[in-house]
Amino acid sequence: PDQLASSLDPTSLLSELVSPTNSWHAIAIASLATGALLLSLFTSFLNSPDDYSSAPYEPGTDSYDPIQAEEFYKSRPLMVAKRILRLASLTAVFNTGLLFDWLVLGKL
Repeated sequence: PDQLASSLDPTSLLSELVSPTNSWHAIAIASLATGALLLSLFTSFLNSPDDYSSAPYEPGTDSYDPIQAEEFYKSRPLMVAKRILRLASLTAVFNTGLLFDWLVLGKL
């Protein structure tokens, strides 16, 4: 119990992480934390709602006008890039599942 309590002391944990023999632990933890933070920011950016309030037509199949749509999206390249990235990430998840089924389970 005393050894466990001393090993959970924040000061000893920090000194153990930054010791020359264990410096790669700190680098690995910092790298993984940075990667997780960047992934979280990227995901929240992709899932944030887009502003379609100034769309030139009402939603629906009867009101779509390709010329107005082209003009609308031509002036919003970030919205287009965001939509492409969102669709690519969703497709990648689906395709990874198919690849898993094919390679690991042996069926498609």
